[in-house]
Amino acid sequence: MGNHDFRSWSHIRALLMGRRNSCSDQPDHNAADDAPPLLFEPLEPRVLLSADPAALLPAAGSQNVILEVDAVDNPVNTAEAKPETSQSNAGALQGAAVPQANAASTTDPAQPDNAPYVVSNGNGLPATLPNDIDVTYELQADDSFNVSIASSLPTEFRVSSNGYGEITVEAHLSNGVFAIAFTSPVNALSLNGSTGDDSFVFETPLDALPAFVEIDGGGGRDSVVSSATTDGHLWRVATDGSGDVRGTSDSTPFATFTDIEAVQSSGTNDTLRGGPADNVVWRITGYDSGTVGGIAFTGFENLQGHENSQ
Repeated sequence: MGNHDFRSWSHIRALLMGRRNSCSDQPDHNAADDAPPLLFEPLEPRVLLSADPAALLPAAGSQNVILEVDAVDNPVNTAEAKPETSQSNAGALQGAAVPQANAASTTDPAQPDNAPYVVSNGNGLPATLPNDIDVTYELQADDSFNVSIASSLPTEFRVSSNGYGEITVEAHLSNGVFAIAFTSPVNALSLNGSTGDDSFVFETPLDALPAFVEIDGGGGRDSVVSSATTDGHLWRVATDGSGDVRGTSDSTPFATFTDIEAVQSSGTNDTLRGGPADNVVWRITGYDSGTVGGIAFTGFENLQGHENSQ
């Protein structure tokens, strides 16, 4: 082969191909041998939810695929929150929708789900109001209610309280007994009698009721009765059937009434003041009972006339 110095297979290849290559002191080698080694750095987890990785691959040939995964802060519930919905029987209200502040709402005779009271038949069983009873309530700014109960039949109203700001009115009618229990605080209670003989009976002392009470007897011969034991209340009556009940002469009344023909107390030291018309006639007809200006009274230990009364 002569005096050629074959130092590498690359020289031989060059001679065979008819190409002249200069010999070098350093052997030739593949340039890929000089490439730096591949370094795989850790990637942050990512999820590409907007594309399908398989759809981006060529149809043929093997591929090295890297799936990047992004961490999700709350993988349990990433759906958009939807507001809760509720249903109410607002259609049962006549003349108004759900009661708003300072807006009157009336039920007659249906009882809506959002009414501030519960009606029973007097034996604890649910019931709806008859056509003979009408309840109107007005929501106040302090979330209390002004309530008016009216009857078209002769009725005995019995008023009581559980001592927790709730009040119950039993309406005793000729066609049954209906207990109307207000589960929400009542600020003022108005009772309106029929054209017949009505009675308004307070089974809880008037000064212990959570609401101011206003009574309109209507027609007929009507009476206001305190069946609870009280002490030191002052009742004032006038010849026109109006009056009030209070603690002392200067205190705010617990209750007022109009169109009343008889009053009755169960206290041990209550006072009845008659007047204020001049020359009012008092008649004592029995023990702690009698009439003053045509208004009958029972159960009063102390009688107090108005100035110039006889």
